[in-house]
Amino acid sequence: MCHLAEMSIRATMEIGSPVRWIQSWVATAPSPTHPERNEDSLWVAAGGRAAAVIDGMGGYRRETAQGAIGGEHASALAARVLAEHLDGWDGSATLQETKAALRPVIEEVNRRIWEELNWGGNIPAEENAEGKPLDQLSVGAAMTVVALCDGGSRAVAGQHGDTHGYVLKEAGLIQITEDQDLLLWDRMQGRISEEDAARVSQIIDQFDGLNVSDEMDQRVMRYFFDRNIFGALGVAGQCPETGWSVIKLDAGDRLVLLSDGAYSNMNISELASLLAFPDDPADVVVDLAKQRGVLPRFPDVNNLAQPFNMRATQDDMTAVIVVVGEEAEVANAEGGTPAAEASIEQPPEAEPQPYASEAIAAPDGQVSEAIAAPESEASEAIAALDGQVSQPLDGPEPGTTVGDGVLPSDAPPPQ
Repeated sequence: MCHLAEMSIRATMEIGSPVRWIQSWVATAPSPTHPERNEDSLWVAAGGRAAAVIDGMGGYRRETAQGAIGGEHASALAARVLAEHLDGWDGSATLQETKAALRPVIEEVNRRIWEELNWGGNIPAEENAEGKPLDQLSVGAAMTVVALCDGGSRAVAGQHGDTHGYVLKEAGLIQITEDQDLLLWDRMQGRISEEDAARVSQIIDQFDGLNVSDEMDQRVMRYFFDRNIFGALGVAGQCPETGWSVIKLDAGDRLVLLSDGAYSNMNISELASLLAFPDDPADVVVDLAKQRGVLPRFPDVNNLAQPFNMRATQDDMTAVIVVVGEEAEVANAEGGTPAAEASIEQPPEAEPQPYASEAIAAPDGQVSEAIAAPESEASEAIAALDGQVSQPLDGPEPGTTVGDGVLPSDAPPPQ
């Protein structure tokens, strides 16, 4: 979560030598609930100046004559659309030109998922034997796409759903995107003030999943456990509004994109520490998410010695981390992968400086359900929390193949 209302830009990089991403690390792994498939996808532009993390939605697996259609197909299709249009992105455009270039690509992602995977809303009866409503049959995607602009002195992030974008600076870790979730929805509807929303977001970000302070009251717990989002791509014919954020960059900054299965399993302090690892920070982040995700979310009242963590989230996990530097540094970069070589075709502590973002308008529809919120379980478990359980961190393991779902070419046309 991240509250953006009181932020402004301070960190600067003078436009001199051309700036790009001089190295990158990527890692991804499927949820332990479905190890046979990964519904996340990632994309890093061949030109090394744009990237995205895409979280496919649609775990109910709509059955077709060619097989099941799920979230992995939506995320893989989104990654292909980005590659088709943005692989050659050079970062020279202005801020407004970059937003004007990204928005039509995002709209095409929405259109193609809607038309090619959801048949334009006309789901054949044979694919809906139980007579479910459309929103329970459609696949979609949450996505954060980021692109350099102004010669690399700034980056623009386009946000849909609850994937995250960050920048790690010398001053600390800054989240540069705002979740399109229940907290933002309630703030836009006037149900919670901007000040209270900022407080809730900060408490949630800092919560370690073990020590429940007085600040973790019932209201905060509701937002912590509720996984409803809006703004997902491909679930309707009209593309939802994009949430835009802008960050000024310095050489050496690390731009970070994460799916919710990665960041949900750790608090902001843990994440900042792992992202600073000199070697393979993406693998380190995903590895901790894998270890913590299999823990029980609540304590066992009959065995309080059993490890648990209330942040434990079983979902697909993806991390993309890129280092910003001048063009001349590319040949001298050590470790990681040169950013120009990383693409979807390959498997794969000080006060932070502020940034700027733009508010999005309240959507017409209701918040889309992603994961049901176990509020009753949470309230029953809080009383049993006592002390802290530390979680071991073993060495990182490589991620799995990126974007492994591809809809068969002979899939039936929209009807």
